[in-house]
Order: sequence, then C-alpha cells, then structure tokens
Amino acid sequence: MKYIMAILLCGLMVLGACSDVEEVGIPLPAKFKVESDEYYVQITNENIDGVAFVYRWINIEGAKYLFTMFESKEVDDETEQKTVQIDDTSILTNNNVRELQVTNRQLTEYVQSLGISLNEEEETVVNLIMEFSAVNAAGEVIKQEETEAAATATIRVVLSRDLNFNGLTD
Repeated sequence: MKYIMAILLCGLMVLGACSDVEEVGIPLPAKFKVESDEYYVQITNENIDGVAFVYRWINIEGAKYLFTMFESKEVDDETEQKTVQIDDTSILTNNNVRELQVTNRQLTEYVQSLGISLNEEEETVVNLIMEFSAVNAAGEVIKQEETEAAATATIRVVLSRDLNFNGLTD
C-alpha cells in the first residue's frame, strides 16, 4: 500500500512541476532558408509533362519573390549573360513553407529561351543556375540579421537526344 501511495505522490509532483508554465512563448520570426541548392533533372519525350523539381523555402511575410535562370558557363566581361525571368507561381503550404513547382516542359522552354540547342548525337547536359531573392515593396533584397534573403540553386539538366523541341508547344 505504501508503494502505491509513493507512486501516486510522485505522479502528482511531476504533474505539478509541469504546470509551472505561466504563458505561451512568443514565436520567433521565421528565418529565410531554402530546402536544397542542387537539383538533377533528366528530361525525355515520355516525362515531358512531369514535375522536374519543387523549390521550397521559408516564407517571409510581405515579401515578393524574384527568380532568374541562366546557363552556368564562363563569360567574359564584354559578353552579356542571357537570362530568363521565372514567374512566381509559388504557393504557401503547411508550416509557413512556400513552394515553386517547375515542370520538365517549363525547364525545356527556359533552355530554349537561353538559346541552348540539343546535341543530336548524344544527350545534352546543361548546367543552369537559378537565382532567387525575396524583396520588399521598394525592390530591395530583404535582410534578416545581416543576411540577405537570397539563394542560388544549381540545376543539372540532361536532355534526351530524341527530345523534340519543335513538338513541345501545346
């Protein structure tokens, strides 16, 4: 009997110790962070309508998001790097996470816009860079604790040699 009373007494003490919380804590603002900075995509005629990758990041309240894509290659100072602006079609999901879904078809359209042609002898491998930034209403990159809300992702795209660029438009 003493044993049962001791267990009940200990249980009440533990419950009493846990109820010392006076108020709920104040959540800290979410810090800017992206899920990944590297993607590998293989595109064929069979998977052209599939999802290439999903870019996810922690949402920043009131921010506008800008995406730019270009080919990762050496250019001299006099040659202008050709870029493609990507529309922000991101959606807000659970836990304050935003995601931008990029399809294989969109990715091949970006490759075409950059003037990259297919190698008909073998697969074409293209290394793309996607620059991403969160900007305020004035168009300035948002800073959080001296860190800019900007990121870069490398996308290695392998295009099948039998991929038909001409048949991609709907």
